[in-house]
Amino acid sequence: MVNLNSSVTLEEIQTWLEASEVTGCIDADRDFSVELETNDTVLAKQPIALFLNGEQKLTLGTKTETFPFEEQVSTSEITIFKSNYLKKVSTGSDSYSYNLNVSCYVMDCITAIPVILKKGIVEECPIKSGELSINSLKFSMYDGDFQSEGELVGQKGFVYHTEISDKKPGKNYVPGIACVHKVGDQDEKTVIGEHLWGFAEGDTVYVILASFRLLERGLQLNFSGTAQIEDSEFDEQNVELETGNSSSFGDGEIALSQVDDVETNEGDIGLFEFQIKRGLVDEDEIDDEDVQNLVDELKQLCENEKYNEAASLLLSNLSFEFGPDELDDDPERFFASTDYIEFECSSKNTSVKIGYDDCLVVTISVQFEVPLNAKISTADLSEYLPDSGAWASASASPGWGYAGSDGDNVWFLGIKE
Repeated sequence: MVNLNSSVTLEEIQTWLEASEVTGCIDADRDFSVELETNDTVLAKQPIALFLNGEQKLTLGTKTETFPFEEQVSTSEITIFKSNYLKKVSTGSDSYSYNLNVSCYVMDCITAIPVILKKGIVEECPIKSGELSINSLKFSMYDGDFQSEGELVGQKGFVYHTEISDKKPGKNYVPGIACVHKVGDQDEKTVIGEHLWGFAEGDTVYVILASFRLLERGLQLNFSGTAQIEDSEFDEQNVELETGNSSSFGDGEIALSQVDDVETNEGDIGLFEFQIKRGLVDEDEIDDEDVQNLVDELKQLCENEKYNEAASLLLSNLSFEFGPDELDDDPERFFASTDYIEFECSSKNTSVKIGYDDCLVVTISVQFEVPLNAKISTADLSEYLPDSGAWASASASPGWGYAGSDGDNVWFLGIKE
């Protein structure tokens, strides 16, 4: 176990974050967001991993909305993070403010225990780091690969990083982006686990556990400026294939409720929409030859400004997946069925935007249906989705992953008639 004993102060972190480059932008869909880019000022001799958790308040003109905020930041590299979106804003208002009120956690202790990979219980447990302890861990086989599952315990609301790697972390180790997590404020334990692709029985792997310390006071960051307005075309190299809309779904007509406090009836089918906005296609992680050939063809079409052909080709290869059972906080309250949803996308349910600037950038919107329970409130369902993790349980792609995006969202649109 290594105690990092970081001497960086909250005041230094605040000053560093306040020096971020800030840009507010109204995009072609009239959605407003703010982007922060940290600078390369050195705060300490060795890299420091920070975890920020709290609220963000976004204001444009007279429109204001507050969202949850959670970001991982490393002081060793420039980090870019974006606010949520104010939807359908007026382009006549361009004065904005962006306020963050967050708790700050600093990684202060890391443990890496070598383990021989084999099926069964890991005898080296408990594995401790600071106030955290992996009390139990086991390896099993799934679909030809090893996977791990265990229990991590700590103080209420703890922040942690766990990883199983074939490399021992070095002195300047920081967790990869989006690899630090926080449990609920009242939780003292969580289930951990991961799929271990490419490992074989008998390999030496390192069970890595990092703990984070909550700094005494929180951070309050206030930014303001004048919003930029994007051109109507995305990156001046964009085309949208209009393949779906909000009033028709397949061959049937949709009556969209106002998402007021409408009570559902037995047999009602809910209409939902998933969107990944400006997803950056991650070519580095593609190991399927057919998917890579598709990417190459799409890039070539975009370079030749054949955007309609590119959008049509992408649509013909897209599939959608959604797991209602993976949502947080008892999805059975709302859904009559939580069976896994998977289907091929088509012009009846999907719209596509595609652009190319060093990598493929896609915006994909997919409408899908889920049976609803009777006597539930549509307003309650709409409020439930943002906090349920629905965005993380849905995906639309031809088999590739995304290195990042401007946001993944799932919305409740109404009840299908």
